[in-house]
Order: sequence, then C-alpha cells, then structure tokens
Amino acid sequence: MNDAVLLHAGATQSAPALVLRPWGMEDAAALVEVFRDPVLRHWTSSAVENQLDAQQWV
Repeated sequence: MNDAVLLHAGATQSAPALVLRPWGMEDAAALVEVFRDPVLRHWTSSAVENQLDAQQWV
C-alpha cells in the first residue's frame, strides 16, 4: 500500500490554504534550492548539494 497522504489546511485570515504532500523525484531541483538556505542548513544534519543528493534524500 503506497497511497500518499495529503494534508489540507484551510485558509485563515493570516495565511492561505495549504496542502502538504510527500516529496517526489520531480521535486529534486526545488529541494536543492531549499537546502541553499543557511537557516535551514543550521537546523538539519542532511546535506543536499546537487540533484543526486536530492534524489537520494527523497
């Protein structure tokens, strides 16, 4: 059973609606970009420097 779980949060006065889903291989380029954020890097032990790292992380 590999059904993905999607979490939906409705919009509020201060935030738009949100859908959370698992990362997929199609997100690898975005994941590399996200891991360039120095604040995120401070709080994670993972290192995602390139497309291959991102695919392995996913």
